Amino acid sequence: MKKRTEHFIQKPIYFDIECHICKSRNTEWSEYESYIWCPECNKDIELIHKFDVFPVEAARLIGFDLRRWDMVNKKVIDQP
Repeated sequence: MKKRTEHFIQKPIYFDIECHICKSRNTEWSEYESYIWCPECNKDIELIHKFDVFPVEAARLIGFDLRRWDMVNKKVIDQP
């Protein structure tokens, strides 16, 4: 597993991502790319659906916050 260097500020549930094992919606971004952390399962869960390309302007219009957290430099990265 490859370590993640950034993640979206908004939690996975905002993107309709839940644990596919226990169905918990109380997930966090994992420290590993393509994984989420499920506190109920107490483990990293691989995402079974990858993000599709979505137009940035359309995402903004419907209220998505696409800012990301830079885990290395510990700062917010502005939206594209």
